[in-house]
Amino acid sequence: MDLTQLINSVDHSSPLYYVLIAVYIVTMLTPYLKGLAKNAKLSHLANRSAYIFEEAKEIVAPIANEVGLANADRREKAVDKLYAFLTSHKINVKRNDLYAVVETAYQYMKQHGYLSDKQPITTPAPEDLTKDELNALTPNADAFEDKSVIQNEQTEQQIDQQQEQQNTKEGE
Repeated sequence: MDLTQLINSVDHSSPLYYVLIAVYIVTMLTPYLKGLAKNAKLSHLANRSAYIFEEAKEIVAPIANEVGLANADRREKAVDKLYAFLTSHKINVKRNDLYAVVETAYQYMKQHGYLSDKQPITTPAPEDLTKDELNALTPNADAFEDKSVIQNEQTEQQIDQQQEQQNTKEGE
């Protein structure tokens, strides 16, 4: 027996009739109310996602246009800044999830012409660097440098000095 048949079989003046009507209304409204609650949650999630994405675009644009950083370093820097921003605004997200957000923001900015595709990486020529600067750029260079190469360089420097001394003697 279905609820509507039960309601029709009960006397309309009895209190049981009103209880059954209330139960019927609740059973009919429950799916609608659940749908409203679910829509509210989805709407909140969509708004939150849009907010995070907009912030990611604002963070990605200047970092992507920085000169001298590798792509992985730019991505890490953007994820770090976005994570710091979101946690400071009490938005709980997993740091690993932000990699996809940053990449999506980067692709969006690139497709809409906000970013240049290739970033020049400028480093000075090795000849223009002092030995300390060169070692700073290649920290383990001395560990891999062959002793014979060092001796050849020292020999070449001595020969150059001798030639300079001869040229100055001839010029006098």
